[in-house]
Amino acid sequence: MKYIKLIAIVLLAALMCACNGENEERKEYPVGDFEEVQHQDSEESVVCVRLDAKRIETDGEGAAMKGGNLEITKGGIYALSGTLNGSIIVEVSKEEKVELFLDGVNIYSESSAIYVKSADKVVIELAKDSENVFYDGKTYAAANGSEPSACIYSADDLTIRGEGALKINANCKNGIQTKNDLRIKGGIITVFAPKNALKGKDSVQISGGEITVLSSTDAIKSDNEKEEDRGKVIISGGKLNLSCQDDGIQAFRSVEISGCEIEIYAGDKDINCDGKVKIEDGCIKTEE
Repeated sequence: MKYIKLIAIVLLAALMCACNGENEERKEYPVGDFEEVQHQDSEESVVCVRLDAKRIETDGEGAAMKGGNLEITKGGIYALSGTLNGSIIVEVSKEEKVELFLDGVNIYSESSAIYVKSADKVVIELAKDSENVFYDGKTYAAANGSEPSACIYSADDLTIRGEGALKINANCKNGIQTKNDLRIKGGIITVFAPKNALKGKDSVQISGGEITVLSSTDAIKSDNEKEEDRGKVIISGGKLNLSCQDDGIQAFRSVEISGCEIEIYAGDKDINCDGKVKIEDGCIKTEE
């Protein structure tokens, strides 16, 4: 009964994603006057970027349209708003950090919505009360077997935080994926994915936010088997609702859960880890 119910939920969500991606009227945001962005954590200047389908307006350097995509080539803080019919590609030096401050961003891409090719680390901050919705394509990673392979994909560390909402409608493979560490510290995050919802090769670390995922394989996954102290999932805060056909949480080396509320509806194991598993009483609620 549990498995049949889960299949029905997954099929319904897949249908909803398909309908949204193909039939939803895509809103176009007109380019208006730039507003000053106050950033409490940094004295760095902020580059404002107003997205308008396949063009932008910006008041600074480091962001430009190329081949229908927004390319960020300089470290710094970028305040983004509007609609993009393409991808955001981040490619800076390994010593540079990039923050993407999202304040009402809609992305419709034939590839990854956000693709971090290189950086020291990237932070996605969700502006308070904002709604940010991403769609990726259906076949870009499947066609050639190479990266990127997620709606949000990063080759380096990725952190998501803030008080806004982020909805990921993945159509190809994974929802949010990084080859290093994936950290979620806040935000109202919803992920629909035909494969894994949240995947950090080295680790997935969640300390806050409200997270709802619906995936056809694992909900949360970290699978680095080769390097010591990697391949781990650490959840120390937040509220999570995980629905998936395979494992709720899968980690190669360790799973640590405390100070959070998690509901798991899994077709296979709620927790799948052959290494260390430490779960604080009362954190996990599972369907009987």
